[in-house]
Amino acid sequence: MGNETAVREKLKSGGELVICGGDVRIEYFFPGPDRRYGGSRLMISGRDIPGYIEALQDNWNAYMDIRKNSGKQLVNTVGSRGMLIRNGVMGGVYLKPGHMRISTEEQLGQVVADYRYCYTRYKDIRDC
Repeated sequence: MGNETAVREKLKSGGELVICGGDVRIEYFFPGPDRRYGGSRLMISGRDIPGYIEALQDNWNAYMDIRKNSGKQLVNTVGSRGMLIRNGVMGGVYLKPGHMRISTEEQLGQVVADYRYCYTRYKDIRDC
């Protein structure tokens, strides 16, 4: 049990898929502005991936609605799974407030595709 080796795959959208024994997760590390700050981590367990896919899509739709109705006015709100939805300067959906901004349909598509791939890996390992 203690000798299990973790397999790590870098995702195109950022972060890593980590497979260790029967555990699958997506890990992110967001460094601080300089070495005085330790940075922050976000881990998404395999079973939570479908919820994050749904939250990303719902939050993106909310961002598009806010953008349409607010024009250039600065709007910050918290969406599903604690993601920041921001309109105005640096607008988009943030996976974690202040980190990993998704500001285009292409970026959203890549993140969702990566998460679907990770969930497929999770199901394959879980069903072994």
